[in-house]
Amino acid sequence: MYTGERMRKKHLISRGLTILLIVLVPAAILLLSSAVILHMPQPYEYYFNDSQSLEGIGYGITVSEMGEEISDYFRLPTDAPFQVFERNGEYEDPVFSELDQRVMKKAADFLWRETILGVVLTILSILFFWNAKRRKLTDLLRPVCWAASVLTVLLLILQVVLLSSEAFRQTLYRHVIGIPIPKTSNLYVILGSGEFAGVYLMFASVLSAALLILFIYIFYKNTRPERVFYVRKRFQ
Repeated sequence: MYTGERMRKKHLISRGLTILLIVLVPAAILLLSSAVILHMPQPYEYYFNDSQSLEGIGYGITVSEMGEEISDYFRLPTDAPFQVFERNGEYEDPVFSELDQRVMKKAADFLWRETILGVVLTILSILFFWNAKRRKLTDLLRPVCWAASVLTVLLLILQVVLLSSEAFRQTLYRHVIGIPIPKTSNLYVILGSGEFAGVYLMFASVLSAALLILFIYIFYKNTRPERVFYVRKRFQ
């Protein structure tokens, strides 16, 4: 009896963990997409080319240089201040102020917390999916995964709606960064207009959609009903 009771508890726990995939998978997809995009230089370079915002700071920094510098700073956690230099003969002129550096440090810290959370949720999703598959909970896993896919799409739409709102972006900035920055700041000039949100949404949505398609393919291949083929015999 003890063994049977323990098996029933394990079964209930496995079912509960499987149901958690409904929220784990969408969260993992959105967080990973955001982290990957913000660690890449391409979105920044695309934005700088499109907006020509680098011309507003009056430094001879190229689009690729600025994109790489931002990407490199976000790539690995560091206590070093963010700075880009313009070569002026034998000298190097710093582009960003101490206030700009404080803002970038807060952004980098938040991005790394987001990255770690996205990786953890991804690992948990894989483990819970594997556990459900191992315990033959296919009948539960299939609707759970479809629900997770639908929720992912809804959250992607919600992300677009929210980040398209200037009021929401300002609220998000106050909660994540919380450092007032003047419009004359070089960091504000090149990134603070709010137009980068559109570029971010474009790149992040494409990557999220690709990850969602991959997830649907994986769960469909692992949960589709087995087909039984019958051989039709012909009698003469």
